[in-house]
Amino acid sequence: MSQNEKIIKQINEELENQKLEKLKQEVKAYKLEQLNLQEKLKEEKEKIEEKLRIVKLNLENLDNGKFDAIEERIKKSETAKQLSNFFFPTNTIWNPSWTTGTYTIRTSGGINKTFYF
Repeated sequence: MSQNEKIIKQINEELENQKLEKLKQEVKAYKLEQLNLQEKLKEEKEKIEEKLRIVKLNLENLDNGKFDAIEERIKKSETAKQLSNFFFPTNTIWNPSWTTGTYTIRTSGGINKTFYF
């Protein structure tokens, strides 16, 4: 093998190594990006689960006429305060029929969903 062929072969090997190293760095960067995204989505999921928990408790408390429990939750939790914008009457006798009936909710997709209580 001539000197020129050896030099060409060595240059080709170096270029191949550089390509592999660049690919490794790109894969590492992508993996880090995906890990960060996963962490962000986990945090968002936890926030949504907390909101769902509060809404569920609010609905249960409304069905049972426990306005004071909702008010107490609002005082303790900023999230509950953001989700609960209802004035609760004091010294009112609760009538369970106030929350029964038919409720239609229009979703963001334009679909109507009807709930019966």
